[in-house]
Amino acid sequence: MACDRKKLSDGRSCRGAPDFVVEVVSDGSAKQDFVTKKAQYEKAGVREYWVVDDEEVYKYMLSDGRYRETAYALSEELRVDVGALPGCSISFREIIAQALQGRSP
Repeated sequence: MACDRKKLSDGRSCRGAPDFVVEVVSDGSAKQDFVTKKAQYEKAGVREYWVVDDEEVYKYMLSDGRYRETAYALSEELRVDVGALPGCSISFREIIAQALQGRSP
């Protein structure tokens, strides 16, 4: 997601690093999400990077060129502020409900 409209050259594509990225860990993607992509996004200057797994939300905020991590236990009550989008927060209640509907018994 590009928060800076100047990065949108033609209204569709982004020039430079996005401001906010969310990755959802799937089977086999944990190393790529937590190591490879995290290092690439940090180097590229992505201001905020989240990794969501079955139990936690890891929020990485860029500060002085390095990511600072905050982890939150994943629950229906969880609401996390998006630093790259002032005034925006994400509630996990509906996200979790949708995910549970897609699971087989």
